Amino acid sequence: MKKKNKKIITIIIVSLLLITGVTCGILYSKGWLHKIYKGSDKAYEILETKHNYKIETLEDGSICFEPENPDSGFVFYPGGMVDYISYSPLMDKLASNNILCVLLKPKTNVPMFDVKEAEGITNNYPNMSEWYIGGHSMGAYLSSAYVYDHISDFKGIILLGGYSSKDLSNSDLKALCIYGSLDGAMNRKKYEENRKYLPSNYEEVIIEGGCHSYFGDYGIEGEDSKPTISQEKQIEITCDKIVEFIKKDN
Repeated sequence: MKKKNKKIITIIIVSLLLITGVTCGILYSKGWLHKIYKGSDKAYEILETKHNYKIETLEDGSICFEPENPDSGFVFYPGGMVDYISYSPLMDKLASNNILCVLLKPKTNVPMFDVKEAEGITNNYPNMSEWYIGGHSMGAYLSSAYVYDHISDFKGIILLGGYSSKDLSNSDLKALCIYGSLDGAMNRKKYEENRKYLPSNYEEVIIEGGCHSYFGDYGIEGEDSKPTISQEKQIEITCDKIVEFIKKDN
């Protein structure tokens, strides 16, 4: 085969692979290749209800739950394949405890493309001096990947039903890990393996009877176990532990 023909064939193959990859990415981001877990009506109603704090939708679709004089800020990555509005009950409770929360809206639901969703968020609130970052499940993974390159911007990281994807062990970050005792979706082996990535003084909370899905309000994921506590109870415990963690040294 002539070199010219080989080159043409190579170009065609590479082009087809690129087109296939982009197409799959678009289909995945739209939820056509996987199931998106929809937030409950209650989760959506929170956004339409009057509170003792302000709710603002940012230009990129992310949602800020902003108390009048917040003590700290918290940037939150939702779980993969989960409607981000599902986490409004948790954000609501945290905001009611004087923590400004920014609930990030994923652009694609393709993890490698969503790492930088927190970019520039803290700059929108120049009067806020102490920031925390975190997320649920894949959101925990993404938040640790982001904070790895922005250590100086945050005081701590909060991982719900997930683990760190980057080595933060030599950082000055505070770290809090929370998961349910009946979590059937989190990779426990990976969680144990990745403990080494956390600062030595990290804190761990295991919610007795809690599951993987109940950090949000979207039902139960297919691979998750059946919890023995309510979603409301798990959110309440999670909020209490986060507030205690954030305000401990403030």
